[in-house]
This record gives sequence, C-alpha cells and structure tokens, in this order.
Amino acid sequence: MHSATLLAAENRKLQAANKKIRKKRQKKKSYVGKGGVLSVIEVQEGQNRTVIEVEEEIQVDEQPNPAVSVRAPQMCSICRSLEHTARTCPER
Repeated sequence: MHSATLLAAENRKLQAANKKIRKKRQKKKSYVGKGGVLSVIEVQEGQNRTVIEVEEEIQVDEQPNPAVSVRAPQMCSICRSLEHTARTCPER
C-alpha cells in the first residue's frame, strides 16, 4: 500500500516534468539576425514577451473547464408530447 502511494507521487512528478519539457520545446525560438543590429533591451523584451505568453498558456491549461450538459426533457416518441412517455402513450 505504501509503495503504491510512493509510485503515484513519483508519477505525478514525472508527468509535471514532462509537461514542462513539452512546453519548452513548443516555445518559439527567436534568433538575432546577422544583417541587422538589435540592442540588448530589444532582445530582452522579445524574450520577456515569450515568457509571458507561455505563462498565460499554462494558466489557461490549469483552469478546469467543467462541461455541464443539460438533458432534454423526456417526451413521448410516438406523439411527441411532453406529458407522458411512449410506455404510457394513449395512442399506442
């Protein structure tokens, strides 16, 4: 029983690490071109924008999106009345 709890905790840690690595791989990579000249501040601003975008994506992913389905009212499949079902339909 204790080993199952330890394995579950280890699985959660590994899944979190894998998620972090996947996000890092998907992040856009920007390179400083040879032809133009960028200042240090411009490069840092570009990096900050990508960090903020990744953090926003992570926050959106962490928020659960519960999908509540609303069931349609029961109706008779013979006469389409909402007062009874096909089992108790007078037209049957």
